[in-house]
Amino acid sequence: MRISALALGLALSLSLPAHATSQLEKAYATGEPIQKPMVLSRMIEFSQARKVPDLTFNNDAGEPVSLSQFRGQVVLLNLWATWCGPCRKELPEMDALKTHYQGKGLTVVPLNIDQEGELPGDVRALLEKLDLPDLPTLYDPEHTIGATVPVNVVPATYLFDGEGHLVGFVRGYLDWEAKGIIPYLDKFIAKYAQPQKS
Repeated sequence: MRISALALGLALSLSLPAHATSQLEKAYATGEPIQKPMVLSRMIEFSQARKVPDLTFNNDAGEPVSLSQFRGQVVLLNLWATWCGPCRKELPEMDALKTHYQGKGLTVVPLNIDQEGELPGDVRALLEKLDLPDLPTLYDPEHTIGATVPVNVVPATYLFDGEGHLVGFVRGYLDWEAKGIIPYLDKFIAKYAQPQKS
């Protein structure tokens, strides 16, 4: 039984559309990658920044919010869902990063991708339960982000430079409070908030 469950999981993952950021048009060579600590071993920093369309999602009031509003800053876009256990663990860490980097060149943007339930009510209820009542989140129940990056794994975090180009990502849970993360993100801001194109 266990083998058939594994086979089913493998078949499902292979049947998912191969997405790709590699199909996005290249914007510029990013140069030498930033040295990363072991905790970030799964973090991918692209050798070529990728052009993406202007990404717009809705806030709690249903108003559109475009990522282009954050130009001049690195954007850490964190995809999450209410049904995702690792997301619940990561959200307080996202909130701490958001507070730490307020006005320092990096903006944390949580993006909820729930497709079912009462939005934003169910999301706000979960954030209250997690003692994060003031954490702003955007919503993408139609998975429009899926035209740019894969949405089949959450949590997933995508990093954009100050001009809105996709420059890196990590898929799956990451301990954002681990030693080495803040110094790495500081270097990421220095390199990408105002990217120097080679």
